[in-house]
Amino acid sequence: MTGSGVFWQAIILTAILVFALFYAVRTILFLPVYVPLRKYLKSEIRRAETHAERRHWKRELKKLYLCFLPFLNVNNIDGFYRFFRSKE
Repeated sequence: MTGSGVFWQAIILTAILVFALFYAVRTILFLPVYVPLRKYLKSEIRRAETHAERRHWKRELKKLYLCFLPFLNVNNIDGFYRFFRSKE
């Protein structure tokens, strides 16, 4: 293998490791927010009296699950969710 091939492999490996580290830190920082919010949403689903209310809280729980994707956060999740739900 040539020297430039090894160089590019090292660059790609470094980029993957940086991305994995960023994602791990993001997940660790998100967990203290995620766990209580998930408990709250599940209790609201159990407490809902109408089908529409239950559907609303389930939608909010799905959005919370989507926040684990690396390119989504609480600021842009609504647009992403609406885009994919409008296809049905």
